Amino acid sequence: MHNHQFWARHFQQAFIPHLRRLHQTLEERLLPSLGDLAAEADRVQEVAFDRFNQMPADEDCDPAWPAEMAHEEALEHYLGMCAVRQTLLNAFAPILYHTWEQQLLAFHRREVLHPTEEHEPKLLSINVLKERLSLKGVELKALPSWAIIDELKHVANTVKHADGTSAEIVKTQYPALLKPPALEKFDFPNLYYRPRIYSPLSGDDIFLRETDLRRYVEAAVTFWPDFANALADA
Repeated sequence: MHNHQFWARHFQQAFIPHLRRLHQTLEERLLPSLGDLAAEADRVQEVAFDRFNQMPADEDCDPAWPAEMAHEEALEHYLGMCAVRQTLLNAFAPILYHTWEQQLLAFHRREVLHPTEEHEPKLLSINVLKERLSLKGVELKALPSWAIIDELKHVANTVKHADGTSAEIVKTQYPALLKPPALEKFDFPNLYYRPRIYSPLSGDDIFLRETDLRRYVEAAVTFWPDFANALADA
């Protein structure tokens, strides 16, 4: 296709660095800023114990009460912050997917659509792009990273919308994402039940790991040189 050299440079100089920076920001700045959640919970327990221990109590009060209440408060804090951390991991999936999608649609609007079509909402879709590229001999589905990007799409939609069409695909094709990390080391029997996805943006029901996100980022990044090569060969 014409302008493939310009786009190859643009993919390398603009699209890929932005995807990399997004991921580095998550791994090197956002997640580390949460600190050691277990140590933080210990501090919460110490402060809570001192507070409860200073409260007036009668002779019938259980002397273990301050320690028990402090433990409950610390546990609630710890689980709540773990959910916040999981929310950040889950939320990165739609951020990553829609960033990549907007990059691809920018190519679509500037290179594939006619200037008179660029602002037609019904034409601003990846399906339209796939159809038009196919006419030029470029098959997006044939690119090596496409299967993982398709997985990312369904995961991103599930994180955004909870139960729905994409969630059904996640449940059947990527069930490991529905297992909490804390239970990974336990070999529970496979009991039949229908998982429910209610609150992915509250750190619940779907559990993306850092390894999952690295795999998605690599797919989104390697898509661009593969796509550039496909354009050059068309």
